[in-house]
Amino acid sequence: MTSSARQTSGSERQALPGVPHWRASRLWIVTWLLLSLLVTAPGVLAQDETPTPENQTPDTELPATNSQADEDEDSGTPSARATRTPADEETPAATSEPDEPAGSSSSSPLSGTGAGSPAVLAQGLAFQSGGQVVWQVRGVELAEFASAQPELSNAAIILQREGSSIVRNDVTAKRALLGVGEAYFKAAEDLYTTGGQGGASSVWIFEVVEQANVAEDAFYESPVVEDYAEGTYDLQLVRFVLQPDEQVDVPPHTGTALVMATQGEIEVEDDRGPNLLGVDDNGQGQGQLTTGGGTVLNGTDAPAEFVFVHFGANVDDASSGEPGAVPAATEAPSTDTTTPAAETTPPAEASGDEAAANAETPAPAAAGADGTFQTSINITAEAELVVTVTVDGIVAFDGPIPTGSSSGAIVGSVFEVTTSSGANTQFTNACGEQFVMGYGEGEESYTLTATADSCPP
Repeated sequence: MTSSARQTSGSERQALPGVPHWRASRLWIVTWLLLSLLVTAPGVLAQDETPTPENQTPDTELPATNSQADEDEDSGTPSARATRTPADEETPAATSEPDEPAGSSSSSPLSGTGAGSPAVLAQGLAFQSGGQVVWQVRGVELAEFASAQPELSNAAIILQREGSSIVRNDVTAKRALLGVGEAYFKAAEDLYTTGGQGGASSVWIFEVVEQANVAEDAFYESPVVEDYAEGTYDLQLVRFVLQPDEQVDVPPHTGTALVMATQGEIEVEDDRGPNLLGVDDNGQGQGQLTTGGGTVLNGTDAPAEFVFVHFGANVDDASSGEPGAVPAATEAPSTDTTTPAAETTPPAEASGDEAAANAETPAPAAAGADGTFQTSINITAEAELVVTVTVDGIVAFDGPIPTGSSSGAIVGSVFEVTTSSGANTQFTNACGEQFVMGYGEGEESYTLTATADSCPP
């Protein structure tokens, strides 16, 4: 038994009442259980819990650099998988988005996969003097090519509207065949022959000219344009195809640009408001100028097409060259392109000594100041030709040769000849011999070189 002292007045402290043994034991057990739970609970939870991307703990290993990580991912090695973090799995890298188009309307406004499926049909460099000009569009019914006449061109773009046509640059003898919807750029101050091919053929011709020089056959003439600074620009014709209710922004451009409907009806809207354009009953397109940004809408239930003709980037003169300049020749495979030499076999009646002398001393070609040999060629047209002859790096003949006519004697050492028809081009050398270099019906080019055996001019 335990005893307790009774509290009396004046005692300094009081003893606690006694606690039964069973209560003390229960308190000790409860305390022990609580401590056990505190110690073991985290381990139990760690074993039972299933990690998710939200609570997964990253590996403590330092991640590789970007280049190394890319290499590991490409190789599929375990190290690549070990260093992948939840952020990597939930946010794909920029390079893993192949479905997005390569260009956008801002960075690549003329992407063929963009709205309107824009396509640059023709382009070329054109000079602007900086004065007042107008846009004109001519509608031309073409004669058959055989009866077409050469014309000196402005910088222009031809758009084939009906049938097909052949465009020939009479300076270079290069040709192009155009079908409906195709376009061709014509350089300024070059002579061109344009004619139909196998039936009715018509084209639209887009040009920038002075107002006083607007052609009589122009079905569209714009207001005066004054915002082209002097310089050389990239002239382009871009075609758009709009599906019903489709809308596009006009491409970036330098100065004023031309919008013209070619099929259906479109609505052009810029800072002046909306305007409807179509194709009239005569098959002539309606156009308008735009000076800045704008949109073009097809508000109908049928597809519509239009062209956007404009000046693009300015090009400096560093890339220009002198007319007729020819780059230095490079080593080429050897071909037999020398002018045929005169026969050196003596006449049958010559004596043996005379024959030997004649055979040993052919008539030498005249030597130039630099020691090279000189001779001459004359070109005769079996059918109408366009021929360019460059002699020693300088253009000596450039133009048409009517049937049965000749170029006249052309003197030099190295002759570079381009003809519109190899089979119809007959050469005559300084010895009076006639020959043909090729038998192709189309354009061909040849190089003829004077040698010691060539006859003098």
